[in-house]
Amino acid sequence: MIPKGQREGNYFENSGKFIAYFLILLLFIAIYLQPMLLNSADYRRVLRGLFDFPVLTDLPQCVEFTSGVRLPSSSMGLFFMLTAAVHKALGVDCFYNKSLSYVLYTVSALGSVLAIRHAKDNILRVVAVNVLAIIFSFIVSSYYEEAALIAVIPWFIYGLSKLRREGKYFIFVGAAVLLTCAKAQMIFFIPFVVYLLWTSNGWHAEHKRKIVLSLCAIILATMAANALRTNFVVPNAYNRLYNGIGWSTQNVSTWPANSFKERRDYFEKNHKNLQGLSAGYELFPAEPLLGTSFWPTGNAIFSDTTSPEQAERVRYEIGLTQYLRTLMHFSVATDWLKSTYLVYLQSDYSIAPLQGTPGSELQAYVEQLRFHLLKYFGYIYCLAVLLIFAVRYKASKESLIFMPYFLLLPPLAVVFGDGFFEFEKHTCVYMLCSPLLLLLERKKPQQKISR
Repeated sequence: MIPKGQREGNYFENSGKFIAYFLILLLFIAIYLQPMLLNSADYRRVLRGLFDFPVLTDLPQCVEFTSGVRLPSSSMGLFFMLTAAVHKALGVDCFYNKSLSYVLYTVSALGSVLAIRHAKDNILRVVAVNVLAIIFSFIVSSYYEEAALIAVIPWFIYGLSKLRREGKYFIFVGAAVLLTCAKAQMIFFIPFVVYLLWTSNGWHAEHKRKIVLSLCAIILATMAANALRTNFVVPNAYNRLYNGIGWSTQNVSTWPANSFKERRDYFEKNHKNLQGLSAGYELFPAEPLLGTSFWPTGNAIFSDTTSPEQAERVRYEIGLTQYLRTLMHFSVATDWLKSTYLVYLQSDYSIAPLQGTPGSELQAYVEQLRFHLLKYFGYIYCLAVLLIFAVRYKASKESLIFMPYFLLLPPLAVVFGDGFFEFEKHTCVYMLCSPLLLLLERKKPQQKISR
């Protein structure tokens, strides 16, 4: 007869597996119902350059492509190449856009299933990953680089489980590279990844060489990916100064707007009054730029050949030294911190450019439900991270150290990196990674791993 405690344990484990598998299926349905939508920035700057894809203003079902491969600068680029390779292998010269979503889903689902089957500790982690993936499933049906995280995170969980239980590094290192190369701001996660790697099997002689080689692979790959993103340096620096500090000193958190698009429209309509609030911090008061974004203002300045003096002056102003000098003003720093965290909480994370037209009443109902959820997701997300911390704190004191990665770091990293430009889109990176907090666990006595 099976003991009562074991029967209850089996019941909860089987129930957890059922929920996890159901959510994996639900994610497919959510992706299937979501039409493929075009976001122009990532498509043009990141993915179109890999092949000779045409410039698109809308997204047809199928896009003809011909040329050879260029070096990708992100994990999403690799998935894009994988999808294109499948088309080529099948003799198809027309890229079916929706197929990219299905490739991402297949990779994610396979990683989730393997993680569940490998260890029951992974069930809750996979459930959390897929809940967030369903909420943000519209990102998978786009060309946003963030979509790669939904495919990679289950493999990261599975890889860490293999590393801890079997001492096998390959899957973990591969997933870690794809994770840290997904977006430029993922470089902030390297210390977290290093910690998981360092503590998984202890600093024993048999693991030293593998740990060092793994660390080198992760760090070098991330540095190489970021080196390929040099075309983003000027736009990011422009937005960091003029948009980030500009909107902070113009009290962006008090505007009647809850998304980047709404804030940009509000600034365009009221820029004269708003720039009056930040006039004291303009580096060149005769031509006020605080509050503007690289697209379209900065791009126009650097593209205008009739005024190279202004372009050179702006290039100097957006340097990191000038930015930090401006940020070091006490009033600017306090406005920057206050605005950053208030916008973080108040933002609508439904990302309007990716909201398509529902094709059925059920889809319309689901979209409406998701819209209301994401409208207040800043508050929901912070409460969820605090709840995870409260539950996990006794099991893992390290969660106190790394909780800021998922709660306090995201808005600061986003605004420091690219100002408030597409704030919600960039913050989603950290939100999608929040289940990784569940990977922290109490250290167990080290046992020699059998070979």
